[in-house]
Amino acid sequence: MVLPHHGSELRERRPPVYAGYLDHMTSKEEVLLTMGGPRVKFKVERVGDIPGAVKANPSFIGLAGELADALVELERAGCMPILPDGLVGGNAAFIVTHEHLTDTPLEGYGTVLVVTKSGKPAHHRPSIDQGDFVIVVGFDRQEWRVHYLSMTPAEKPTSDTPLLYAALMNNGTGEGEGKEAVGHKDHIMPRVAIHGHMFSSEADALLNGLPISKHETLFSTPEDLTALEELTEAYPYPEYRVYIRKGHGFFSVGMTVEEAMDNVRRLKRADKGETG
Repeated sequence: MVLPHHGSELRERRPPVYAGYLDHMTSKEEVLLTMGGPRVKFKVERVGDIPGAVKANPSFIGLAGELADALVELERAGCMPILPDGLVGGNAAFIVTHEHLTDTPLEGYGTVLVVTKSGKPAHHRPSIDQGDFVIVVGFDRQEWRVHYLSMTPAEKPTSDTPLLYAALMNNGTGEGEGKEAVGHKDHIMPRVAIHGHMFSSEADALLNGLPISKHETLFSTPEDLTALEELTEAYPYPEYRVYIRKGHGFFSVGMTVEEAMDNVRRLKRADKGETG
């Protein structure tokens, strides 16, 4: 099933093949987490609290609420399984553009990336007040460092922040430039990204007509980022809206939370042999 901008009918199928979570196999990341290794493998630099004016921003509140509902739906659908460290796998992000940050302390940053924090407990609906959303104000690829704001010092951005940054904020150079994050070379940039730990194999990619990365990598690493960037460069949005990281899971992107979630719902329906 290809998921182009204008949509396409799901082809009738489905052979009794279900890859499920990481194809029921142990991934490199699972092995690391089982051994007590970290999820976040980049340097983090917390530069302050999320300002009150931003927490009260209607755009921020609205998108955070939509994304929280989407994550609840993803978990119920089996796309966010519990990993060996006891927390679920999967995350999401959206951008808040500069016009919605006017007269706030973040006005000077231009467009900012909002990501879920690292480590979501099972059956927990994320909320702003509980610190489940982190605002990324910078990503230094050379230093492999993320600069961010959070509710308290306890929160860190999701381990997939570099991938989410690349998916939504890159200006086509690989460096990221929030203020002008409206085009990826000649491509339109999506504004929402949703990641789940399902549909991660070559069989999934083949059956659904989705682009898949060549190699499995550890999450939250430069190699992981490069693998996703190669996919988005070769298969740009909006012609393609779902990408599979081999042994990792899917990244669904869209201009809205609803569009990104609709991609996932269609995949789930196809997995059950349903059409439409």
